[in-house]
Amino acid sequence: MRLAPSYHKKLRGIAFWINPPGRTDGIRVIVTLQALAGLSGKRDYADLEDAWDAFAAAHDLIESAARIKYERIKDRIGLFEGTPTFLLMTGDRI
Repeated sequence: MRLAPSYHKKLRGIAFWINPPGRTDGIRVIVTLQALAGLSGKRDYADLEDAWDAFAAAHDLIESAARIKYERIKDRIGLFEGTPTFLLMTGDRI
């Protein structure tokens, strides 16, 4: 499953999908706006357009961090809104 990245208003983050080897379903990853802001030395993004720009500029780095975190937590990923989902937050290495 591969959908375009989207903004998740409730969790204040940008959602995207990864397709780990050995899984038949995709995993939704939501990187919080605070985590994105940390990549550019900011505390948070008030402007969603700036957050999208940061996501686009660091997409490869963010996806790599998501895959590393997935390997660490793959047996504990739960469903959120009916979909396997985990968050990348400020405490995660991006």
